[in-house]
Amino acid sequence: METFDFIDELDWQAIRTAGAHARSIQTTALAWCKSDGTLVTPADQEVEQRLREVLGKKASFVGEEDLADQTTPQALSLKGRCYVVDPIDGTALYTLGMPGWGVSVGLLENGQLSNGLVYFPMSEHSADGFVISSQKGTVLRAMVDHGRPKLSDLEWQPIPTIATISGYPGMVAVTQTVCKHAIYKGHHTLMNTASCVFSFYHLMRRAFCGYYSRVKLWDLAAVWPLAHKLGIKACDAQGREMDLSIGADFWQLDPKKEWFLGQHEQILYYHPDLMNPQEFLADVHWKHS
Repeated sequence: METFDFIDELDWQAIRTAGAHARSIQTTALAWCKSDGTLVTPADQEVEQRLREVLGKKASFVGEEDLADQTTPQALSLKGRCYVVDPIDGTALYTLGMPGWGVSVGLLENGQLSNGLVYFPMSEHSADGFVISSQKGTVLRAMVDHGRPKLSDLEWQPIPTIATISGYPGMVAVTQTVCKHAIYKGHHTLMNTASCVFSFYHLMRRAFCGYYSRVKLWDLAAVWPLAHKLGIKACDAQGREMDLSIGADFWQLDPKKEWFLGQHEQILYYHPDLMNPQEFLADVHWKHS
């Protein structure tokens, strides 16, 4: 397979070895709580630093763990190329020794998310996990094996999908915010997840018909452009469709404001042929309202 237009062999080796390192210290890495209540581990910081050393030489670089870096607003001036990295998406899963976490690398070009790659170092399918990305508009998955470490060695295939079950309304992934502050009275089965990349991967597999969340930019920088290529849509409670551009309508872009680089409200990502977004959103009732 041809080299990806935004990830070359050197980039892939940095991503793969950083992810493998995180996996190797998963059982011993000590986590602590950040001021926003989320977890962080030495692995988050080490993976981000390793990727910054490689990707930061090619373009602007924004990582979750360096949000306080004064270069962040300039890097997100929405001009040129910028790598947006979540070193470990699903840190709670990682900390508790569970699979579902991944190393996420998204590409932002002139204010629009254009591509992404996520490496899942843990998988029941492969000794060294799997990776998803896009080439020439097609979203693909490859199993990763210690014996075949090169990007050119990976055997890429379309992401396998789940067949629709007749009569079953489908499952929607939701976040902690929805679980804690909303009541759902609809007919879909809900599943709470602790990883944006996990949720999007299974949304792309059609195991989830939707994903309802409010996230930060790095959470979905890699997976949203991939999902979008597969025809997955996104909208807010007012029915406004969200595309791949990072604009003030949906995102907090003022570094002086709370929830910088976060979405203003909950967004529903969904398969148009599997669920009715207006029906789902009408069945969500917030406890504070």
